[in-house]
Amino acid sequence: MQAVCYLHCRILRRRKRVALYILGAILSAFVWWPLGLIYLGYCWSSVVLYMALVCPYCYHHEARTCPAGYHHISKRFFSPRKGGDFGTQFKYTVVMYPGWALPPVLGVYLLITEFSWNIFVIVSLFCLVGFWILPKTSNRYCKTCENAENCPRGKKIEEKTDIQSHRT
Repeated sequence: MQAVCYLHCRILRRRKRVALYILGAILSAFVWWPLGLIYLGYCWSSVVLYMALVCPYCYHHEARTCPAGYHHISKRFFSPRKGGDFGTQFKYTVVMYPGWALPPVLGVYLLITEFSWNIFVIVSLFCLVGFWILPKTSNRYCKTCENAENCPRGKKIEEKTDIQSHRT
């Protein structure tokens, strides 16, 4: 039963990321339709670049247990690498930031220049999924991750948990 719940959570998490990229592409296309295609191309290439730069150093890459599901693809194309550690490689997550930052900026631009409730809903959904739901679900995985002690993000979550436990 626990394995079924774990698999279900992994599938839902990937759907949220795909939904985020689709919402971003829709917002981009409202500005200029080719921009939507360019945005999707950027999202795809940033994920592949992330898999090339970060995944080979991760415990989950070899164990095939990545909560984001990247191990299904990265294992086929990128071999495990020695000489670096996950914590130092994790800084390359910066390649994904523009994919999360551009749609809200475009959304604000669209809301100012040509307000519509459809755009408002799409911007709101993007922000809800990208800046609240995905981080919440990721934090759950980070707390029990084997890489948490090597990962800058995992350390921050541990520090927050320690601070909250001291307050109570």
